[in-house]
Amino acid sequence: MTESDTSWQQHFQQLEEYKLTHGDCDVPLEYSRHPHLGKWLRAQRRSYKAGHLKTERKDRLKGIGVLGDENERKWELRFQELIEYKETNGHCNVPRSAYSSNIQL
Repeated sequence: MTESDTSWQQHFQQLEEYKLTHGDCDVPLEYSRHPHLGKWLRAQRRSYKAGHLKTERKDRLKGIGVLGDENERKWELRFQELIEYKETNGHCNVPRSAYSSNIQL
């Protein structure tokens, strides 16, 4: 295994840990526990879009829900947030003006 492969594997394991903790793979660029993880993930997504990601790596990232259509992933995330909002508030009428718990919603 090359140094590059070892580094990739370490980042992937950190990503798996992140997903277990946070329930998603939306690692911020500045993640204090693993400062380089967000940038690594962004690079993986760019490599995928450019068609340069090795098949094994692509399959592993797809397997944990990282790769795919970005708009579809965001839509699914917002939909889940809307379901949670409805469970809490009893309706789906999220106020347009700054819903402080989740501005994106």
